[in-house]
Amino acid sequence: MRSEWTRSCASWSEEALMVYLVTLLVMLAAFIVVARPLIRSARDGGREPGGVSPRSDLIGRRDAAYRAIKELDFEYQLGNLSESDYRGLRERYRREAAAILRELDAVTKTAGAGEASPSSLATAASTSTASSQADPPCPSCGTPTEAGDRRCWSCGARLEAGA
Repeated sequence: MRSEWTRSCASWSEEALMVYLVTLLVMLAAFIVVARPLIRSARDGGREPGGVSPRSDLIGRRDAAYRAIKELDFEYQLGNLSESDYRGLRERYRREAAAILRELDAVTKTAGAGEASPSSLATAASTSTASSQADPPCPSCGTPTEAGDRRCWSCGARLEAGA
């Protein structure tokens, strides 16, 4: 009688060991499937396999600037920002977005429909920085304007054709 009980316990522990082993292997496989993309993206620096072109980087920066302006407007409408903070931040974000758009336009013109080279991106950045320093302020409120603006972003006044 005792030997039957010992055999049943021994076989039970072998079965339990097999169940634990299979469970461990399934968990390990699931961990590898989940962690592999995370490990690969950390090793690659978060870039896609083909890399990111300067044009798509500029498009991403442009979209981020637009999102920042929308979020700022929303926070101001909720009353979370004072008038002076709102105007200062909005002007800063607007200038960043305008600079990015100028760079994007210059890269698109330089490279045509294809991708831009790093040298054309540097040329576009220097051109856009130089042109933004010579823009006249709004005649009504004195807010700095950008070349090509038809209306002032701050007060809405119509700008001259040269502004």
